[in-house]
Amino acid sequence: MQYLSLTDVRKILQEHGVNPRKGLGQHFLVDRNIIEKIVPSCGGSLACEIGAGPGILTLPLSFAYDFVRAVEIDERFAPVLQKVLQGRENVRVFFTDARTVDWCEISCEEAPAHFFGNLPYGAAAPIIQNFLSSPVQWRSARFMLQREVAERLVAAPGSRDYGPLTLSVSYRASADILHRVSRNSFYPPPDVESALVQLTPVRPPGVGFQPFIRTVRAAFGQRRKTLRNALGNSPELHLTPAESEAFLQYSDIDPGARAESLSFDDFVRLARALEEQEKT
Repeated sequence: MQYLSLTDVRKILQEHGVNPRKGLGQHFLVDRNIIEKIVPSCGGSLACEIGAGPGILTLPLSFAYDFVRAVEIDERFAPVLQKVLQGRENVRVFFTDARTVDWCEISCEEAPAHFFGNLPYGAAAPIIQNFLSSPVQWRSARFMLQREVAERLVAAPGSRDYGPLTLSVSYRASADILHRVSRNSFYPPPDVESALVQLTPVRPPGVGFQPFIRTVRAAFGQRRKTLRNALGNSPELHLTPAESEAFLQYSDIDPGARAESLSFDDFVRLARALEEQEKT
């Protein structure tokens, strides 16, 4: 397996006149110890990478997996990747936006993919939501995230970080923080700390995603209000306050509770009630 060192990264970026763009969240992971925790020593048939950059993860992935499909938004890296991945015929790079890409077109092989990525801080949430809302088959995902975003993924009910992102991810995956990562592990160093997160697919609950996420958005749309008022005033559900209270009582939810106190299973019950109501 081959790796790029900090010296390698600086040299090849300088050769091609590419400077990291803060606006695109380009802070490249250069700590080999962390890279080795992300890329397994024994891989599999297919890996998909989000945010190839200069190929820091792409290169070792190409040795660990039979096929690698990488997405990168910044076309300045085309000649950089061409040089770094020279001779690695099992890699294809797609220059497109990971927030909107159709993963079924990228990962067209039948085998479920393993996903990897050092995600840009400003776009991590929509990238993850686009990935998880795709019907693409996947086995696992390891993403480097801003620590605050990572903590939102694993937040418990009642905590400050618990919210729509926590619940939308929980619908399709279980999330675990594997390692906290210092800003000194990146070039150039970001202003924040990071964390490596593992996502593992779970079987979706017995309710559709759209009713579920509409219920979540309605509940958190006016976070400081009770659920009675939040749902009754939400454009997501079109309920009157009286209908909202009846809806909550039918789902065995306290109308005086607030959104952050509800568990994932509570939201599933609410969404199931909404789904049943809309069928009648």
